[in-house]
Amino acid sequence: MEHVKSWADKNPEWRWEVLTETNELKYVEHQFGPQGLNRPDITDFFRTVNSRIIKADLLRYMVMYFEGGLYADMDVEALQPIRNFIPNGFDEGAIDLVIGIEADEPAFKDHPILGGLSRSFCQWTFMCKPLLPVMMKMVENAMINVQQIAKGQGVNVSDVKMDFYQIIASTGPGLFTDVIMQYMNEGDSQESPITWDAFHQLDEAKLVNRVLVLPVKAFAASQTHSRSGDTHKTPAALVKHHYASTWTGWHPRYKHPVYGYVEDCLFDEVCVSDWDRKVRKYENNQKTNRVEGRAKESQGP
Repeated sequence: MEHVKSWADKNPEWRWEVLTETNELKYVEHQFGPQGLNRPDITDFFRTVNSRIIKADLLRYMVMYFEGGLYADMDVEALQPIRNFIPNGFDEGAIDLVIGIEADEPAFKDHPILGGLSRSFCQWTFMCKPLLPVMMKMVENAMINVQQIAKGQGVNVSDVKMDFYQIIASTGPGLFTDVIMQYMNEGDSQESPITWDAFHQLDEAKLVNRVLVLPVKAFAASQTHSRSGDTHKTPAALVKHHYASTWTGWHPRYKHPVYGYVEDCLFDEVCVSDWDRKVRKYENNQKTNRVEGRAKESQGP
């Protein structure tokens, strides 16, 4: 709990609430039940789904919709007071949402495995005003995504099985990023669509349609990719994520039987290219061996 305590220590004027497995359902039923927003679809879904990470993703969106303020995972440490999260020169009244970049590796956007991980906003820490439609959109889209996957598997939501990449895309940072990008593009104020190009190699905070986007070092410093630096000991770093969650071990990633995980390349272009080349060669050899095996079987003894 020391990371949780860091937020209270640096922000004594804020009210803090910790939600865990023991009190999350009570919170959801109170805020979204008959005495609250009266959304039985949300409360029923939350009761039914069993995946811990799906619940965790949903809960952050629900809390931030209803409460606003700041959300942080329990393994995120505050390095600076929240008052420093909005740089000088920005009008807080013109900001609905404060987010930071997590992954900024658009060169890999078309990679079959890394594509969905290559561009994202961070959802282990973010800020917003209460009752923002974009937060409710995240809740609703996440439920739809999980229900569609469950339907495709022919199972109830309670029994759905999702791999790492499905979690990222359906309820996690992928969903979070997609919905925010759609939110930025709503209305007619921009001359052309907002794309990831607007945030690639971002070095200073940028306000886009009431969304303040912070550079990668703000919430995701020292990741060994995305130009995030190699230390949190910099004025640009506002939080430190300690990566204490175990959910990634419950949802499998693709591991090649010989060459392992491509994610271990950490978006290094040479490493990824070499992994791709070796995997293609391995798969071609496997296909050749299978064809030769069938040919020998057809010839008989």
